[in-house]
Amino acid sequence: MRIIDNRILEFFDKKHELSGNKVVVSKEKVILAFERVYSELYYSNDNYFPQLLEILNNLEKSSMIELPKTEENWDHNTLPQFPYWIKVKRTKRKSPPNPWKEFPWRKELLWASKLRNVRIKTFEVLKQLNEYFKNHEKDNVQMPIKERSIQIFGEEKVLDRILQRKWFKENLSLDILNCYKTHEPFPSKTFLGAKKDKVIIIENRDTFDSFCKVNASFEFPYYNHIIYGSGERIRDTILWINNLDPNVKLIE
Repeated sequence: MRIIDNRILEFFDKKHELSGNKVVVSKEKVILAFERVYSELYYSNDNYFPQLLEILNNLEKSSMIELPKTEENWDHNTLPQFPYWIKVKRTKRKSPPNPWKEFPWRKELLWASKLRNVRIKTFEVLKQLNEYFKNHEKDNVQMPIKERSIQIFGEEKVLDRILQRKWFKENLSLDILNCYKTHEPFPSKTFLGAKKDKVIIIENRDTFDSFCKVNASFEFPYYNHIIYGSGERIRDTILWINNLDPNVKLIE
């Protein structure tokens, strides 16, 4: 039995599903399955019967179906003539090839060949990662995640999207890709000469202005940094404070 492409296999399964898994499938069910899987051919202005018959011939050559042998079981009003029914053979079909199992992966992605199922888009993402590892084997330059995503995929959001995929979490990390997540910065004011490395976060802009003026009036300011947290946004940006001053020990 020879291997046939995935779309023909999808048509075969759809035809089987629409017929209620019967051995003998009517012409109408065959055409309906074709319409579901090959809609661009079915709804085109061209005669779709030649393409449909070619698909059936491929399935018969693959020992998956049997076409009628006698003329009376063929509709001679179509061009070309078309069977009134087809018979599904009760044989196991050979699985389509899994290209990711034979792909020449870099050492960082050898695990990919053991994945059970890989979608076409996922395979493309993995190949782009493989190309990155191949071309940047000795590259230890760290960069933000979105910049690394552009470098690998040509788009800044791809790397963010795949972080939660099971295959990524179990086999890769941002450290392996020499990149890191950044945190949303927010406005702040730093005061020289403060006695302690203390920070206060103000959520109201008028209060922020007043605190800055009062703190600046002291010979030795009470706060080293005053940060405008802009309401609830501070919850998503709190980690940025370490970028502002890694010596901060107390936040109010």
